[in-house]
Amino acid sequence: MTVATHEALAKMRAIVQACQEDPLAWISWLPVQASFLADPAAIKLLRAGNQVGKTWAGLAEVHYQALGRHPLRPIAPRPEGARFEAWVVCSSWAQSLAIQEKLWHIARRYLVDDCKYDPINGFHANKPAARYKNGAIVRFKTGNQDSLDLAGATINLVLFDEPPLPFGEAGNGPDVDAGIEGIEDPLDGPGLPSPVDANVTLRGQAHTLSLRDPLSVHRPPVGEA
Repeated sequence: MTVATHEALAKMRAIVQACQEDPLAWISWLPVQASFLADPAAIKLLRAGNQVGKTWAGLAEVHYQALGRHPLRPIAPRPEGARFEAWVVCSSWAQSLAIQEKLWHIARRYLVDDCKYDPINGFHANKPAARYKNGAIVRFKTGNQDSLDLAGATINLVLFDEPPLPFGEAGNGPDVDAGIEGIEDPLDGPGLPSPVDANVTLRGQAHTLSLRDPLSVHRPPVGEA
């Protein structure tokens, strides 16, 4: 094997390692993903078919917000040491584990050293959370948790990834001060439109994020209930 071949292989290995350590730094977004990520709306919904990268786009939004910088649009700077907490709400623990694995691959370079992940328990069997070096926290919740566990919290961002049941009783959802996003397949059963609504409070005002909308990046006005 020639010296030139050795050098080429070394460069390829370095690129592979860099992609594994920080995949979003190398990703080329599909148009629907890029549109969703570039949208500055406080409330937005991405609906598309299977395997088009909805969860990756949703988790990327959470990751960028946790870092405090966004490659596709300007976001308000977060003062050093300011608290940031995001929730990722899933339909079940099994789904949550799959999504936790995706966030691990996306964010592991930016997480604190003692933030452990394993395929069986995710980030933690009871209270899974990814903790960033800058102090940001991403917690994972399931839609079937008791509403009392979800009420009263004040967080910066919430991502709903196909929750199967209405989330949060009216007035009892979390209080969100930055943004709400939802991602979902257009159908959750053969020919059946999704019945899911998510009740949250955004900046002190009650909102219902309806996951009944047609295929599109959905951008309702902030005042829409």
